[in-house]
Formats: sequence, C-alpha cells, structure tokens
Amino acid sequence: MPRGRERVVIYSRHFILLGVLAAALGVTDRWRQGLGALATIGVYGALHASALVAALRVAQASWRKLCFIALAAGLAMVSVRVGLACDRLLGADLGSFAPAALLTVSAGLGAASYGLLIRHFWIRDLSPRSLIHITLWCALLTLAALPLGNHLHTVGGWWFAMIWWWAFSLSLWYHDLRHS
Repeated sequence: MPRGRERVVIYSRHFILLGVLAAALGVTDRWRQGLGALATIGVYGALHASALVAALRVAQASWRKLCFIALAAGLAMVSVRVGLACDRLLGADLGSFAPAALLTVSAGLGAASYGLLIRHFWIRDLSPRSLIHITLWCALLTLAALPLGNHLHTVGGWWFAMIWWWAFSLSLWYHDLRHS
C-alpha cells in the first residue's frame, strides 16, 4: 500500500480497551488460577485479539473476527508450549537465566506468530522487517519487565501478559504510524 493509507486500527480505542481489560484482569486474578497456565494464556490471547478486533476502523464479517480471535488464542498457547519445551531442553544449561529465556522465547514466538496473523487478516503491508522489529521489541520489553514483575510478585502472572499486550500494540502502532 502506498504511503498515506488510512490506518486499519483505531489505536486510541484499542489502548483504552487494553487498559480496561488489564484493570479487570488485575482485579479478578483469583478466578483464573484453576484454569491452568496454558488455558489462561489462551484467554489472554483471545482478550488481546478481541481488543484489536473491536478497534478495527472498517466493519468486518463476524466469522472473520471470531476466526481471528480463536487463532490468536491458539497461537498464544502454542507459543508458551514451545517456550516451555525449549526450557526443558535448555533449562539445566541456562541455570538462573532459564525463566528469563523462557519468557523471551515465548514473547518473541507469540509476537512473530501474532504479527503474521494480523498481516494475513488486517494489515497486509506489514513487511518482514516490520514483523522482525515488532517481535524484537515485544520480546525485549517483556524481558525488561521481568525484574519489576518479580519484585511485584503479588500482581500475579497476568502482569507479563499485560506487558506483552502493551509492547506488541505499541510496536504495531509505531509501524502503522510510520506507514500511514
């Protein structure tokens, strides 16, 4: 698409929805404890995808939106599953760096796969270079939040998902800003 194209996402709406969802998840942290880690990550993926779908500028078919949300939830779970597999393979070799490596790999895989999904469904001009930038920023910002999350251990596991949401969405917004 040429420069000057209209943005696909209304980012102000998207970021407001992310803030509301993050606050709601922070308040309701106890109900997710029985779901298990993978299912919880799937819920987080579906919620972020829903916030993105609700902020689309142009109306889309409901089946397309639901398909996107379901695939995003599945990709979130697969990303964590692959990260856990890497942790099992390399955990002993990485020592105390293993949790940070797991988080970074999972965040990066999630960002790359989610970016490809967004490219397929909504923003066709996401270049490989933009996808790499989004993936790296998302992984690095999530990793940078690890010490704060460890320090604030009472906020629960949703903390890292929220950091990922904001890192990914800010990276996507930056790409879109540069290309619109």
